[in-house]
Amino acid sequence: MPVNKTLAVDMKKFTIITAVLLMGLMGAWVYNLEPSDSIAKASIITKYHLTFESVKSEQSLVDWLNKYHGEAPGHQVMNEFANWGIRSPERFSYYLNKVDSKVVGRVAWAIYDSGISERFLSTYIKSEDQNIQRVINEVRELSSRHDG
Repeated sequence: MPVNKTLAVDMKKFTIITAVLLMGLMGAWVYNLEPSDSIAKASIITKYHLTFESVKSEQSLVDWLNKYHGEAPGHQVMNEFANWGIRSPERFSYYLNKVDSKVVGRVAWAIYDSGISERFLSTYIKSEDQNIQRVINEVRELSSRHDG
C-alpha cells in the first residue's frame, strides 16, 4: 500500500474515532447540564426567565412566577426572584406589581428564609411602591416573630 493511501486511511480512522469521542463528550456534557432534582431545575429555569425577561414576553415571566411549582421548587423560584430584585430594583418592582398578590407573600418568606432581609431592606427602604412596602412589612413581621 502506498504511503499516501495509508495516510488517508489512518486520517479517516482518526477522524471517525475523534468524532465518536467528541459526540460522547458532548453527550456527557449535556447529561450533566440536566439537573437531577426539581429544585435545581426551578433555579435554572427561573434564572433563564430573569436573564431573558426583556427579550421574551413579559407575560412568560409573570406566568412563571404565578405558577405553583411545589413547595421547595416554588421557594427556590422566589429566592431567585428576590435575589434578582436586589440587583434589578426597578424591574423587580415592575414584576412584583404584575404578579398575583399571593406571590408577594411568598417573596417575603423567601427573603426572610434565605437570609437576605438586610440587603433587601437596604435596597428598598425608600420605596413608596405598595407591594414593596408589603414585602418589607412582612419581612419585618417574620423577623420579629421568628428571631425574637
